[in-house]
Amino acid sequence: MTTDNEKIILGEIETETEDTDALNALEAVVKRVLPKNQTPSQKVANSISQHAKIELGASRRRRIVIEKLDQIEGKAGEELRLGLLKGKLQISDSAPYSVQPAINMDIDLIKTDGAIAVGKNSFDNAKLDKFALIHGVFLRYSEGSTETDERYDKPLPAEIVNGELTLKVDTREIVSKLPIEKIASFGVMPSDKPFNYIELDNPKWIIPGKTIEAVLKGAGNVGSGFLKIMFDCSVIQPM
Repeated sequence: MTTDNEKIILGEIETETEDTDALNALEAVVKRVLPKNQTPSQKVANSISQHAKIELGASRRRRIVIEKLDQIEGKAGEELRLGLLKGKLQISDSAPYSVQPAINMDIDLIKTDGAIAVGKNSFDNAKLDKFALIHGVFLRYSEGSTETDERYDKPLPAEIVNGELTLKVDTREIVSKLPIEKIASFGVMPSDKPFNYIELDNPKWIIPGKTIEAVLKGAGNVGSGFLKIMFDCSVIQPM
């Protein structure tokens, strides 16, 4: 139940929207930020109310990030929530990627000794330096002789399509033995579905400094070309 103190903050916007889900999410933010039975100052109330109005009109992806912040425990989660409330942090789009040769049946798509190189890899030794929420995964194929001499716009070979993809963050599986067939695009695709892409039903966090694994177990050996894995992410970073 919403307390009188929280109603001070919520009152300004309750009459401006019928978006129940958004209001519920805001109430949760207020409860996390303010100690119990503490009446916020007018400055704090105005700040949170202003933030709330922004979030109520935010995109679906941004709202998912706000709702998923509860999954980040401890001091880190509190710092992220307060940073967003105070306008010191922002949510931005990002697409970290890695390219590997498609020459084996089993392919480590993100190398733990992989240095950052434009067009080849944007992970730093299989790690990211920001909190990132994965909304979806791209898997693209190029028939080029090097990582960067052709576009990644070719259909995935059958040996790949009939394989499986597993993603881990610090040994914790976030995607388990996903059939590549669910990622691959076939025939005439809907205009709103990106090529060779899957949207995750339950977006997952990547924690800074944690090792990321992406292992593709193929059904056969392609023997040539390159695969690019790319995460469709929202990252939290300084303004």
